[in-house]
Amino acid sequence: MKQEQLAAIYAVLEHLPEANHNSLERLIFHLVKVALLEDVNRMSPGALAIIFAPCLLRCPDNSDPLTSMKDVLKITTCVEMLIKEQMRKYKVKMEEISQLEAAESIAFRRLSLLRQNANKSPKTRDIQEEELEVLLEEEAAGGDEDREKEILIERIQSIKEEKQDITYRLPELDPRGSDEENLDSETSASTESLL
Repeated sequence: MKQEQLAAIYAVLEHLPEANHNSLERLIFHLVKVALLEDVNRMSPGALAIIFAPCLLRCPDNSDPLTSMKDVLKITTCVEMLIKEQMRKYKVKMEEISQLEAAESIAFRRLSLLRQNANKSPKTRDIQEEELEVLLEEEAAGGDEDREKEILIERIQSIKEEKQDITYRLPELDPRGSDEENLDSETSASTESLL
């Protein structure tokens, strides 16, 4: 039921002029950021919807005022659903960024360790029996170590680019599904850009 309602809301928003759509997108993103601080500012998605809904989705000026008042609840519900859905998407994207940062940290630590080991000669290392075996294996695989460094550097760069891409897309109202979903929906992108 909720997904159907969201689909209907997004279908209506699809008909907005591009400038209006972009403005709404930025405003909803801002409202999401405000709602995420609800513990501090006491502004829940519902409270924000009550305030902003009449400004965003008002009835035509020639409509009956009584009808307009009856529609306030529906309009508020629509805006609240938009804010909640975008909050959900925002949290998912922030979790993706967090996972990428963790992967970047691991790759960076491994690269630092490889560089430290490459700069130390066997004489300066505190070699114990177990370390001696590892050292011999590392020397035998010296070329592998250089290749691993290259791979790590490429991976770190790739992670940074992916984080930047996710951060850039944060305010978007349109969903980003899996690659398979995106390929299936590319033909209908113009009609489902906000679903």
